[in-house]
Amino acid sequence: MKSPTPYTKEEMQALTGALAEDLRAIRAGRFIGTQPDRLLVYYLLIAIRTGRNPASLCELKRDAVQPHPLKPESHSLLTTYKRRGNTVAALSVQKASLVEEISVLAADTSSLIRDVLALTDKLVADAPTELQNRPWLHKRSRRWVSLGAVTVFSKKVLYTSIDRFVTRHRLVAL
Repeated sequence: MKSPTPYTKEEMQALTGALAEDLRAIRAGRFIGTQPDRLLVYYLLIAIRTGRNPASLCELKRDAVQPHPLKPESHSLLTTYKRRGNTVAALSVQKASLVEEISVLAADTSSLIRDVLALTDKLVADAPTELQNRPWLHKRSRRWVSLGAVTVFSKKVLYTSIDRFVTRHRLVAL
């Protein structure tokens, strides 16, 4: 099986530009889309910033970001679990300064994860026990109608949100 080719510089710029546009809309409270569509923006930004395996990011825990033991004032540690190798990976990520925190493109990984936790915090109590420590919580829905049950990203939900993202930003023609 042939490996996928990396995005070109132009494709990557279009993708990050679209993500920045959606992140601005989310933070301004004017994003139109489902909760999984919102979470996808954060998921893709975190994936781009960290280079982590998509499965590891889907299985992230709510406490995955911890203060760095040597530089707690400027860095955080992002801990992910690699299922295939049965190992834990820790990645040091730099915190943004107050000025950078305001800029959408300069948002650091730990602030993106904090945003996700804030977006999903009210769903933790309603989530099944085995999912309560996961950040990618959303209520199941079909055609914009909530079905009530709290769940996490699945491949189907991710692919559906990715399709809507690509269509919304007209990224197919690139």
